[in-house]
Amino acid sequence: MQPPDRWLPVTDRVSIVLFDLDGTLINAIGDISTCVNRALVAEGMDAHDPACFGPWLGEGLATLMHRAIAGDMHGQADTDLHGRCITHFRRSYNACGHAQTHVLHGATELLNDLRDKGVFTAITTNKPQVSTESVLDALGDHLPVDAVLGAEHKWPRKPEPDMLHAAIEMGGCGTAVLVGDSVIDRDAATNAGIAFLAVRGGFNHGGEIADAMPSPAHVFDDLAAVHTWLNTRI
Repeated sequence: MQPPDRWLPVTDRVSIVLFDLDGTLINAIGDISTCVNRALVAEGMDAHDPACFGPWLGEGLATLMHRAIAGDMHGQADTDLHGRCITHFRRSYNACGHAQTHVLHGATELLNDLRDKGVFTAITTNKPQVSTESVLDALGDHLPVDAVLGAEHKWPRKPEPDMLHAAIEMGGCGTAVLVGDSVIDRDAATNAGIAFLAVRGGFNHGGEIADAMPSPAHVFDDLAAVHTWLNTRI
């Protein structure tokens, strides 16, 4: 995907920081791949190598399951089979305990520091709301945020901006940025009229996020680098 025509710099002090979840704050590929594979096997299909799943993530559970059933980035599954696999996955994922999910380096430190400085923080993710809350419960106090907004609840999936707008309103409508790892996040931020901070090392459909960014100044190697940048603007 090409970078957006309009690039949004940060000119004011940041008072709201929004975060994507998978690939940005956590790596949940182990639990996701395990539970999707269980759904496929339950329906008589072969499991996939876990390495297949990274490029398939980012656009919500329904799209992920289409891709997993078809074994293809652009696949579309039979409606009934797709629905059954979604049911299998939800049951397995929300009960798995998320033992294979881990918080990415620097996430807890960044969120704690933002909280200490009075910055409003929110997770805005295409992961279903119930699944997101299940993950956060399992992780305990490692991801301290003020609000959690997931898909399949009140808002359409990113790149639609509704979820971001809702989080910004919760935070008092100050200057906001979105931290994420994919072009989905980039486009959501652009659609919401806020700046995007891209973090390398996520999923981004298997591509390099820096290649999709119009400004190298807002591409960071990790959350520690994001933390350093934010400290100059809050």
